[in-house]
Amino acid sequence: MINYGEASLKKVTLHGIGSKANNEGVNLSESSIVINDGYLEDIMLQYFCKNFRSPEFHHLGNIDENPVFRFAAEAFDNPGQIHELSKEVAVHLYENSDNPNINSGELLIAHIDNVLVDDELTSAIAIFKSETKDVFLQLKAAANIIAYEIGVSIDRPDKGCIILNTEKDDGYKICMIDKNSLTREAHFWKVDFLNAVFRSDEFQNTTHYIKATESFIQDRLKPLHDIDKKEESEILGRSERYFNTQDKFNPEQYQQSIFTDEKVIEDFKEYKKDYQEYNDMSFLDDFEISNKAVKKHAKVFKSVIKLDKNFHIYVHGNRDMIERGTDESGRKFYKVYYQEET
Repeated sequence: MINYGEASLKKVTLHGIGSKANNEGVNLSESSIVINDGYLEDIMLQYFCKNFRSPEFHHLGNIDENPVFRFAAEAFDNPGQIHELSKEVAVHLYENSDNPNINSGELLIAHIDNVLVDDELTSAIAIFKSETKDVFLQLKAAANIIAYEIGVSIDRPDKGCIILNTEKDDGYKICMIDKNSLTREAHFWKVDFLNAVFRSDEFQNTTHYIKATESFIQDRLKPLHDIDKKEESEILGRSERYFNTQDKFNPEQYQQSIFTDEKVIEDFKEYKKDYQEYNDMSFLDDFEISNKAVKKHAKVFKSVIKLDKNFHIYVHGNRDMIERGTDESGRKFYKVYYQEET
């Protein structure tokens, strides 16, 4: 997680980014904004940092030609020049905002000191784009006034990136947020603007396989093989056991361990190719399994069997303790076995 308890920032740069599709242009500010209010500084740090409690880290790719990498490298060397340097970033963002579904907004850029990430104290650069405005009520009982303000929520940033001053040779260690990340046109933030690539480490590699397995079950296995909730639960259970009992990951061993049908294994291999292309990443053949990643994504392995509107069965452990069937009158049932009632 990103710990910003001892962090500080003194200046923030604010630029207006219009829609290129509508030829709205860029509104570049003349100077940065000095933050002298301690409470405002705390609010800005929350806005930049608090949504990265369990971040997945990436690197900036194509560093020889990446404007964001060039900006970060110069800004870390000369923090006092960050405002002038940020103008190139604003123009770069605008040039990649030509999709009509990309909204105009404000670009916030700040240099942050004393950020703690994975036990490493370093500086960071925050790059955030705000697109959505919220309405806030002002209730003043003493003056008998109800009013409103239109502003930006610190709890729900639209798009953001934290660039950490570490692992420079690999493209810096970065983390991102994009509330519209599941839409195709939203890929402009990750791919076109940042040119971000997955950081290859045991945490990310473990996470990729857990998420790919979950997605494969939902996107391919259910539609093509008509599996029920119990079968889904059994596959997830075998996947969980593999990650919890093995130290090193081997793809062939993993596939043989969780799937019982060779046709399904071949389908999974094909699905991985599509998954890699869509997410712009690569699966490694062998790596150390990250217990931290397994714990973080533990909810993936917990299945819920929903029976009409009457019952939910939460399956957390041994799937052999539950049996599915149909009685003589055609009514479907689940039989649940247990050792003791707790």
